[in-house]
Amino acid sequence: MAITGDKGRVELYERHGEHVIERDPTGTGGGHADADPPRSIRLFPMFSAPVDVEIPVGGPHGGDTLMLEQIFDPGAPPDPDGRMATHLDGAAAVLLGTAANRSIATGLPVSLDQLHATV
Repeated sequence: MAITGDKGRVELYERHGEHVIERDPTGTGGGHADADPPRSIRLFPMFSAPVDVEIPVGGPHGGDTLMLEQIFDPGAPPDPDGRMATHLDGAAAVLLGTAANRSIATGLPVSLDQLHATV
């Protein structure tokens, strides 16, 4: 998957499925036959050299450990990037989903302000 923006491009490479056979080239019980990881992220900044982004290890997709720590560990460090959603963000997401479903059902636009008053 690739996303291109006005500051460059980011690419996610992910290998999965039955066609990917994990082999143990050493005979010790684990590992891939090739050196390519099953998942990688590479940034291509505009007018700069590409940068490989480290994917944290943990859970099936790497971020689960960090997410669980942020949700359940009262001593978790603050999110350095300010990405944590609040209860208000959750309520806004539910309201938007409700509006989308109502619009699909009726074929008409739905005002979030009017929907908020009825929910």
